[in-house]
Amino acid sequence: MGQVIMGPLVDRFGRRSVGLFSLSLYVLSSFACGHAQLISELIIARLFQALGACGCYVMVWTIIRDIVPETQRGKIFSYLNGLGGVGPLVAPLLGGYLVIWFHSWRASFIFLGVYSAIVLAILLMALPETLPPSKRLPLEWRQIFKRFVLLLTHPEFVRYALAAGLGMSCLFAYFSVSPILLIEQLGVPAHQYGFYFAANGLTYVTGCLITSQLQKRFRLATLVAIGCTLIGIGALIMLLISKIGGLSLMGIVIPNFILAFGVGFIFGPAMAGALQSFGHMAGTASACMGGLQFILAAFVGAAVSGQTLTSIQPYAATMAALSFVVLLIMLRSSKT
Repeated sequence: MGQVIMGPLVDRFGRRSVGLFSLSLYVLSSFACGHAQLISELIIARLFQALGACGCYVMVWTIIRDIVPETQRGKIFSYLNGLGGVGPLVAPLLGGYLVIWFHSWRASFIFLGVYSAIVLAILLMALPETLPPSKRLPLEWRQIFKRFVLLLTHPEFVRYALAAGLGMSCLFAYFSVSPILLIEQLGVPAHQYGFYFAANGLTYVTGCLITSQLQKRFRLATLVAIGCTLIGIGALIMLLISKIGGLSLMGIVIPNFILAFGVGFIFGPAMAGALQSFGHMAGTASACMGGLQFILAAFVGAAVSGQTLTSIQPYAATMAALSFVVLLIMLRSSKT
């Protein structure tokens, strides 16, 4: 929901101002998380931290939409997703060791505050404004509502948003179930869990980088369809191994390499496809795209993790079904 709020603000006040405000909010809320004394304080600070992150997320996509030629956007979006994948790749490993080194969960939030403050200092000096005043849209709620309705009734936008939602659901659901299954059920030490997570993250980054090179040869919809197919194949293999041999470390990690690789094929082309017709309201479109995929992923992640987590089968079956549905939607459309 934070992206839905930030999107129209980016179209009204510009990319730089909203981006710097969002990053400042992230810095302050990260330190607030690290110094929270009550669980309620931590939750509230985390909400503001998420809102700041949403503004940064929208700002980045819209700046790229502003400055990159249409024929290159899918490639750049894939590069950016690959770069963004380094964070989730490193985060569990780094977070685990920060807790060990400093003997406190607060260390991760203090680290995030310091890191984001450094980024903020760099952007204050280097970040340009890419939206001229003449192209800014008024902050009128009726018009904003009409823009969101236009997006949600546009077939191309919706199908690419659903595809991105599949990819995000795959990641979110794995985030939700893998610590419980690997650490609690299979006995993987908490500080070693990050290595297995990082291996999947590296596979995802590889998929993003390969996709960026394939966009000269294949349509955006074709690349997204390939990603859906890979997710479905990985999920079915995971389901089969679980049914035959039960819960096992390699039965989770190895098939999930295929799923993560498939997700890498989706995000860049899906973002480029969704935004290609909405340059005049790129912030709102980016926000709507991000909001839809995160909302879908949140519901899927909650549904999967709400099961009795003694098996990987709920995760695998859900991903297989979702990938099949989204693949059918992608194949039914012939438009790039």
